[in-house]
Amino acid sequence: MRYAVIIDLDYVNNPYEVCKAIWVTIRDEMLKQGFYPDGRRFVISAPKDEACRRARAAMELVEARLEHLEKCLPNYLKTFYGFRLDCVVSLLVASADDIQVQEPEQ
Repeated sequence: MRYAVIIDLDYVNNPYEVCKAIWVTIRDEMLKQGFYPDGRRFVISAPKDEACRRARAAMELVEARLEHLEKCLPNYLKTFYGFRLDCVVSLLVASADDIQVQEPEQ
C-alpha cells in the first residue's frame, strides 16, 4: 500500500531562510526513512502505521539536527499529515457521471 505525507512550513510567520533550511533537512530525513518526493508529497510503499512511524521519526531527527532554532519545530509547521494514496480523488479529472460517450453517426 502506498502512503503519502504532506508537510507544509509556515513561511508567512517565519523567516524564509530559516524555513528553507528546515525544508532541506526535512527532505533529507524523509528520504533516509524510505520516502520519495512526489510533487509536494512524500510517498512510501508501507502500511499506515509504519509510514506514520517513519514520518514521525524523520521529524524527530530534524528537530535534533536543528537544536539551534529559536522555537520548537512544530512552531514552524503549517501542516503535517498522511493519507493512503488509494483514497485520493483527482479533481483534475472529470467525474464518471460527467463523462458522456457519443456514438459516431453513420
